[in-house]
Amino acid sequence: MKSKTEIRKTLKERLSKMIATPAKENQERLLQAQLLSSPEYLQAEKIGMTLPMPLEIDTWPLIFASWEKGKKVYIPQTLADYAMVFRPLTEHTALQKNRFGIDEPLEKAAVSPEELDLIVVPGLAFRKDGYRLGFGGGYYDRYLADFHGKTAALALIEQLIEFEPDPYDIPVDRLFSLGLEETEEV
Repeated sequence: MKSKTEIRKTLKERLSKMIATPAKENQERLLQAQLLSSPEYLQAEKIGMTLPMPLEIDTWPLIFASWEKGKKVYIPQTLADYAMVFRPLTEHTALQKNRFGIDEPLEKAAVSPEELDLIVVPGLAFRKDGYRLGFGGGYYDRYLADFHGKTAALALIEQLIEFEPDPYDIPVDRLFSLGLEETEEV
């Protein structure tokens, strides 16, 4: 089995070929609809999610839908020592790029982990049992170690692979993917 570093490289190459393709956009729409109709989402009032990067699933439709339904949306800000907090996102939130090129809020107010009902967790690769492989910083695994709300993730068919999770890896509670029957080894 390949190392996590090799898997990350393979998935970044694979996903970079899919940016703005109809195949990716079609899967995204179906996955977004699955999440928006799920009990985890429908019961949540305060939702944490990321702003999308090109390799990731577009979260803007989820954010707009959440605002329309009166839900509160929070996005992560990375801190020193691989820590992370979630800060409010509204249509008026001022954003700035962090050292990774990811938009983060300038807002200083943060929500505590106990206040979030659901976090939509990003990732590069996923196992069908919910384990995920992120971009390598460990921010989400550290945050989720003390999080007791619900977690979910959206995975393109191309992101489903087998890999060996580390003891500190935390699976999401629910994985939404069109290819849960078709996991491939890279």
